[in-house]
Amino acid sequence: KEQACVKRAALLSALLMQKALLPRIEDVVEKEEKVSHEKLAEEAEADFGDPKKVGLKLAPDFVESCYTPIIQSGGSFDLRPSAYSNEENLHFGTITCSLGARYKSYCANVGRTYVINPTKAQERNYKLLLELQKEVIGALRPGAKLSAAYAAAQSRLKSKNAALEPNLFKNCGFGMGIEFREPLFQLNSKTEAVVSAGMVFNVAVGFEKLVEKELRDKGRNYALFIADTVLVGESGAEVLTNHAQKEWTDVSYNLNDDDDEPDDTADVSSSRRGNVEILDSRTRGKNSQQKHQETNDLLSAHQSKLEETMREEALRRIAENGNGPSDAPEQQSTPIAYRDPNQYPTSSSSGHSLKLNQTFVDGGKEAVL
Repeated sequence: KEQACVKRAALLSALLMQKALLPRIEDVVEKEEKVSHEKLAEEAEADFGDPKKVGLKLAPDFVESCYTPIIQSGGSFDLRPSAYSNEENLHFGTITCSLGARYKSYCANVGRTYVINPTKAQERNYKLLLELQKEVIGALRPGAKLSAAYAAAQSRLKSKNAALEPNLFKNCGFGMGIEFREPLFQLNSKTEAVVSAGMVFNVAVGFEKLVEKELRDKGRNYALFIADTVLVGESGAEVLTNHAQKEWTDVSYNLNDDDDEPDDTADVSSSRRGNVEILDSRTRGKNSQQKHQETNDLLSAHQSKLEETMREEALRRIAENGNGPSDAPEQQSTPIAYRDPNQYPTSSSSGHSLKLNQTFVDGGKEAVL
């Protein structure tokens, strides 16, 4: 029962991040609105009262936020869970967000970083941070010390980019339950407590006080942060907040500056608003969706071609039979490929299972299903 509550809290947290807060931030950026971090945090907190907004049928009476969501940008970052959203307007550079839901008193948390017009160095640093989080999660096994999780992140960082060691945040998260933050279960270098199955952690890794020399505005100073709710099982840890996407292609955005003369032939129905345009191919994983669609189109074209080939072959055989001797043809029996439904094939010759509404050619039986 306790784990079920945690999983619901984690799912709600992830969906509020992915389907409510992120689209709101994208809209602010696309319209170039001046909205403060504080205002965005208030709006995000209000979303906890309506789980149906993100497609969850949870009783609102059992749901509340663990804290007011934290949204930061513009060169000023605090990765501590006690941080707050200030009154400065959202800066269109590096944006860190975190929020946590409580369901029937059990807590969950998720944190993401979104980067607009990133540099190559920012991309490398973010991808490295993802690796560090995987190391921490992999170290959360029953019987292991909590300090081993932080040590795993340090070891990976030292082998990949030792220059960033001073920028690694001082801990990699903490235990959670009815209490949002369990002080005795910090994921740092000093905690000797032992991991056991059924424990829940907020695995939060971050780089702070980073400087991007290629940037000249206040986005020059930035931080990177990723947090997920993790449940420890007998054989390892399970991430419960994966519905909030975090791969680089899901969190990075390239913007086109509209500084040139306007093009009269441009499509006025495009996503361009004001002086900035969010490229569709970089918005919420649309690259992967396009690839899947292209694959489906190719498969459909191949099946159509196969059907046409089989139809032409059948017509050719019929025509050849019709040009035989003029003597009275002997009675021919109707060909029967399968005498019983149990004889229908369930897999192709390559071993792949057949699917509903799939066209299949049975060469042995000379049949098309």
